[in-house]
Amino acid sequence: PAPAAAPAAPPAQQPAPAAAPAAARDLRKLSMRELGDILKEVPLEDDVINRMSRWERVQLITSMDAEKEAAAARDAARRADEEAEADAPAAAAVAGTPPAPAPAPAPAPAASPAQQPAPTEAASPAPAVPPAAAPAA
Repeated sequence: PAPAAAPAAPPAQQPAPAAAPAAARDLRKLSMRELGDILKEVPLEDDVINRMSRWERVQLITSMDAEKEAAAARDAARRADEEAEADAPAAAAVAGTPPAPAPAPAPAPAASPAQQPAPTEAASPAPAVPPAAAPAA
């Protein structure tokens, strides 16, 4: 029988690089200096960074990462829309048929009798009531 292979050693724990998104690193475990180094990539003055508390630094880095991710998602969606628009005429030309027109909006469903407002009746004017006579003293 062949000798058993030695089990693989667990990979060494290394901190995530500063460029990794906030989801890939635990900002709570970074030192104030490490948080400051990340913030120095942003055009912030050193004195502004030094006045920030630990949690202000964490919050700022997290919001910057979220903003970058949102911008990347918007760009990807825009590119996908542009590619879809560019591919639609080409696909129709290959099939030999003109592109289908956009569907017309569906008509609004008719209101059921329970949803229709009750007809209003013309209100008759209230009869004039003379004011009560004050008792004579």
